[in-house]
Amino acid sequence: MSNPSSTIMQERSVTVPRLNFAGVCMACTERDCEKSACLAFWSRLRWIVCPICNGGSLEGSPVDCCTYGAMEIRC
Repeated sequence: MSNPSSTIMQERSVTVPRLNFAGVCMACTERDCEKSACLAFWSRLRWIVCPICNGGSLEGSPVDCCTYGAMEIRC
C-alpha cells in the first residue's frame, strides 16, 4: 500500500536549477560551476511547490517563504 503523503509529494515535486539566471551555482556561489561535489549535493535535494504562496508571489506572504516558488523538503 502506498503512503498518500508520499504520493502527494511526488506529484508536486519540482526541479530547481542549480545555476541562477546569472550562471552562479546556488551551492557554492561560483559562476559556471561544474564541481562534482556541487552536482552531487544538488542532485540529492528535493523540492515541492511552495504551499505558502502556491508557487507565485501572493500579497501578504512572507518574502522568504521559498526560492522562486519552490521549497526544499527534507527526505
